[in-house]
Amino acid sequence: MDTDTLDRPVTAPKFELLPVIFANGEDDDLPGLVAAVLNEKVQFDERTYAPGEPIEIVGRSLLLSKGLCILGATDEVEPEFIDNPKWVVVRQPTQHRALSVRDCMIKCLALLS
Repeated sequence: MDTDTLDRPVTAPKFELLPVIFANGEDDDLPGLVAAVLNEKVQFDERTYAPGEPIEIVGRSLLLSKGLCILGATDEVEPEFIDNPKWVVVRQPTQHRALSVRDCMIKCLALLS
């Protein structure tokens, strides 16, 4: 069958699900902060930060569903954090980004109960 139209290539839209630092005091910031510490791609203030890019959070309200314990490469894990459902323990990789959180209100729901 002859047609005078061209077939259009089928392309699927590229969606990328990223952890987000909301810093609005209402939504859980823990997944975004963990991704930032692990030097992964993360979204903050409608901007996507690539690994290695510094992130500065100033004067915002952070809400965490669990406590966040950040360890260096050789730090020992304190016994109170091991298998404790109220805490997330993250070991900072050797290739890390500068993450600055200052003048912020931080509320941790798991530690309030």
